[in-house]
Order: sequence, then C-alpha cells, then structure tokens
Amino acid sequence: MRIKEILTLCFIDIVTDPNTGIQFACVKKELSKNKKERFVPLSKLAMEQVNSQRLEFPNSSFVFTDSKGNYYKTTPKTAMNNAFKKANLKSTGDLFHILRHTFASLKLQGLTIDGQKVQPKSIEVISHVLGHSNINITMKVYAKFSKQSLLQIL
Repeated sequence: MRIKEILTLCFIDIVTDPNTGIQFACVKKELSKNKKERFVPLSKLAMEQVNSQRLEFPNSSFVFTDSKGNYYKTTPKTAMNNAFKKANLKSTGDLFHILRHTFASLKLQGLTIDGQKVQPKSIEVISHVLGHSNINITMKVYAKFSKQSLLQIL
C-alpha cells in the first residue's frame, strides 16, 4: 500500500473473505492513486499488528495513530522514519519505495522476506496489489531481479 493509503486505513476497511478467511485491506477509490478500489491481502503478522493496535487504542478508528491514538498527521517520510525507529531499524533512503520494490521483487521471485521459497506471483497480481493503473508500470519500475535469481534460469 502507498503511505497515504496506510495512514488513512481504518479498522472498518479491513475485511475477511468468507470463503478463505483471508483478511484484506480495502483501499477506497478516493484514496487510490489511480482512483480504483482494490483489496490488498494482509499477512498473519500484519493482522497481529493491526489487532495489537486495536487493543492499545480501542477508541480509535485508524489503524495507524500517534502515541495517543489520534489520527497520525505526518509526512510519509516522517511516518516511515518513526516506524523504523519504533522497530529498532536503521532508516536510509526513500524507505517506503524501498519496501515496495522489495515486496514486488520477492513476490515475483517466489521468495519470502527471510529467503524461503514459495510460489512466485504473476506480474499481473503484483501490479494489482501495488495499485498500478497498468502492468507496464510494474514491469518497468518494480520488477527488479537479483543477479543470483537471473543466473538460476540459465
């Protein structure tokens, strides 16, 4: 998700698919860069964080809040730097786009964040999850492969 979509995410925007039990963040078309509604699947770890936030700030509508449970009024850069600080990670560069690049590259290669092999996702699926208006944007900007993965296809 884009930073604007994350900062305005409310608990009511998280839905569960009745058939699979998979939980999704609904990105409303008004907030989406390409003005199209989309659903972004949330991992178990992401849902643990969402539920933890809900317990910590039960009166807040927003998933991401300041330390008092209020809407997080900040710039994207400040938001990411604060999130990295809270997670005890060092921040360098444009963190948010680094995370989007990492997500797309790993999913296309069929890898998890810790290097485990999983089923690769198609460029069409990645493009949809990233919220791109067409697949060429995803292919041009985000479909980066490591030298090691390219050598594996030879």
